[in-house]
Amino acid sequence: LVDAYGGTPHGDLRVFPGAETLAAVGAGAIRDALGLTSARARTVWTLACAAARDGAPDHTWTAADARAWLTALPGIGPWTAEYVDLRAVCDLD
Repeated sequence: LVDAYGGTPHGDLRVFPGAETLAAVGAGAIRDALGLTSARARTVWTLACAAARDGAPDHTWTAADARAWLTALPGIGPWTAEYVDLRAVCDLD
């Protein structure tokens, strides 16, 4: 995604593209850039659209709120929501 949608350069590094950028390109472009199935690309795109609208879960969210928000999105199940809790919300339980 960084190669395809060029995150902002910071020295020798490039930042991952923001949710707004991914929401704007659409599921088809994400599918083509990553070689994903259409269903997986729609999930990535749907997540980007929701994050652009609501903000993405982070350490300020409760684990329960993050899980509820994520699992309400098509294509995101409990395992993925728990993994996001671990990495983004810092829920170690």
